[in-house]
Amino acid sequence: MFKFSRAISAICCAVLGAAALLQTAQATIVVNQLDDMPMGTWSGAGDMVRTMNHCVGTSPIGLYRVTATGSGAGGAFTLSNGSSTLAYQVEFAGRTGGFFALAAGVARSGFNGNTQAQCTGLTRQNERVRITIRAADLAAAPAGTYAGTLTLTVAPE
Repeated sequence: MFKFSRAISAICCAVLGAAALLQTAQATIVVNQLDDMPMGTWSGAGDMVRTMNHCVGTSPIGLYRVTATGSGAGGAFTLSNGSSTLAYQVEFAGRTGGFFALAAGVARSGFNGNTQAQCTGLTRQNERVRITIRAADLAAAPAGTYAGTLTLTVAPE
């Protein structure tokens, strides 16, 4: 049996800037420590999974919701090489609890902001985003370099 391994590199998700600030009459929300998330080159076996830590701070301390939107058609979570697309999944974990799957364009609520509203001087980031590209999708995709943008939007509740 001959096994063909496709060279698939994925540069996933320039994840909404290094820092963002949202101020409303009720709250200030700061998001920082987000950066591009290179997925690397697929080995030919297993899912590609990457996790990035970041910080969401709120003042006053309170709950926020997160909405994820991809750069695919209709905001879908897809990467593109210009002629083909490759689907990925997004999960988000707040500072307490485990990961929750996010659906494109659908807000997920109930996350607690960091007690340090500006997210400065922290020894670790309090939130995590995890990107997964399934092995079956990778195996079916033409070889190439795929890229896309994931936008995470947070808002006070």
